[in-house]
Amino acid sequence: MKVTEAAAQLGVSPRRVRALIADGRIRAHRVGVGWEIDGLAPSKERRALSVRSWLMLGRAVRSRALVGLSGHDRMRTAERIRRLRESDRPSRLLADWRPADAPAELYLDSLTARADRADDDYIRAALQRGPEYLRSRFDLAEVVASERAIRGESREELAERASVSARLVKNIESSQPLTSPGEVRRVLRALDIEPTALPDMVLS
Repeated sequence: MKVTEAAAQLGVSPRRVRALIADGRIRAHRVGVGWEIDGLAPSKERRALSVRSWLMLGRAVRSRALVGLSGHDRMRTAERIRRLRESDRPSRLLADWRPADAPAELYLDSLTARADRADDDYIRAALQRGPEYLRSRFDLAEVVASERAIRGESREELAERASVSARLVKNIESSQPLTSPGEVRRVLRALDIEPTALPDMVLS
């Protein structure tokens, strides 16, 4: 089985399949410059989530932030949003993740109804960030930290992409007073975040 075939079967991108091979979660061997999949075991991330995990995912998608989550919960929720964004068929992933005993919840029910109709365009749109009003440095901190976690980047990796210091990224995420609107905007651009307002800066 080729990488593209495995990706279609799992409902994820070929890039995600190659990452799972690198992690040892999909058995494969090299054929020339490509991979031949030895076989697909049932994928853990395709099983239904627990009700608790499902509701955490729904809140995070609705608010476009990981507010209130920490440790393993924050990491796993960020990873699930990332997988949905990277998937060629996010509706299939979302439908598979919905627990059979999920309680009624208006936003999640609307999203999964679209998933049941394989409306991938709607799911993709729901996962994207719209313009963000970041007048408070606390809002800025949460949005930057959440989006960085969803993308699976370290502060150092984000800083390098944005051509700023890692200290600046740390200061943003810890709600410290900031001095350079230009540098803050570079961080936001690196995360594809469009701000409609920024916190007041302590200009030097």
